[in-house]
Amino acid sequence: MNAVLRKSLLLLALSVTCSSNAFAQEGSDHSGITANYKEADIRRVIASVARITGKEFVIHPSVHAEVSLEMDTAVTADVFYDIFLLILQIYGFEAVPSEGAMHIVPNGVQPCPGSAPPDTHNRAGLGYAIRPAPYFINGNMNGIRVYPGSNRSAFDALGFRVGDLIIRFDGLLLADASLANNFLCSLEASTVGYVTIIRDGESTEIQMK
Repeated sequence: MNAVLRKSLLLLALSVTCSSNAFAQEGSDHSGITANYKEADIRRVIASVARITGKEFVIHPSVHAEVSLEMDTAVTADVFYDIFLLILQIYGFEAVPSEGAMHIVPNGVQPCPGSAPPDTHNRAGLGYAIRPAPYFINGNMNGIRVYPGSNRSAFDALGFRVGDLIIRFDGLLLADASLANNFLCSLEASTVGYVTIIRDGESTEIQMK
């Protein structure tokens, strides 16, 4: 794909995501793409990735999730696609090549939170106190930023501040998709014991139960 066509596809993708709850922004340098999503419909995210990368996707009917993501640096389209594949894993999905397209399907790991109908969530649990956003620097996952969920008072009672960066939960380093998925599911089930966060450049622990 030549540079002019890729630029056109990127601008089209930006106009699509900006019209939804998600938003993506082109990086200020020549390396390409930064994307930030806030509880975005995963199907809109997939549509944007298709336009940016030129790939064709077929989405399984059971694929539903609200996706959050923060990127601190601009990346190339190829690295952006790698981040997208990690985000799929974090939310319990995968991209499987078949018949010239990438099929987005459940990967057998519990796809939570945000993948089930809203009335099935634990409304009193940690999943409603916290909105997690996987955080990437130079294409690498560097923890999960947290923001208030629908229960702001519970978020504050836990001792969090807006934008705290969780780097460990129950002693496990949040640096890959599998552990991030475990963390999101543990939030939904309210089984996280403690987390290590970075706040104002310093590390501290927060007990969550």
